[in-house]
Amino acid sequence: MALPKSNLDWLGIVSLWVGAIIMAIKSADAPLVGGAPSWLSSGIWGHAPLVLITLYLAVALYRLLSPVSEPAPKPEAAEDGGKQLQRRQLIADGRNLVARFNRQTRHDGLIAFLSDKAGWHAIRPRLDPKILADLENGRLAVATRGDVKDGKVYYLMQELDRLEREWDLL
Repeated sequence: MALPKSNLDWLGIVSLWVGAIIMAIKSADAPLVGGAPSWLSSGIWGHAPLVLITLYLAVALYRLLSPVSEPAPKPEAAEDGGKQLQRRQLIADGRNLVARFNRQTRHDGLIAFLSDKAGWHAIRPRLDPKILADLENGRLAVATRGDVKDGKVYYLMQELDRLEREWDLL
């Protein structure tokens, strides 16, 4: 069962319940509790359930004849979401490759390690050409720390960070 979607739906449901409660109290012919206002015993309350239930029926009929539909998503929004998902996957694959490179036991250079990986070939065309040239330059040596096997990893990580910001994935 779905919850009411609009104030009109809530009005219809509340009026139905209030009408049913008043009808139940009136049909039981229960005496008023001591200290209750005298206007509660007036004859007008005999008509309240009919009015409230009629209000509910009017709301239900209105909703039946003019249902509220969810707005259809724009086709370009769906494509854009797919593009963003693909970009997120590219960044995740790039970071995964860096982690795998740092865990390897061989002493291959970064590009030698990446050369046969599909994730590298997917992200490579999106890298800045200058950074890519530096990464693929066999004579360029970059200082490293103990947790990184090749200093060029820093360039690749910075480029992945740049793409992530540029593609608004943060």
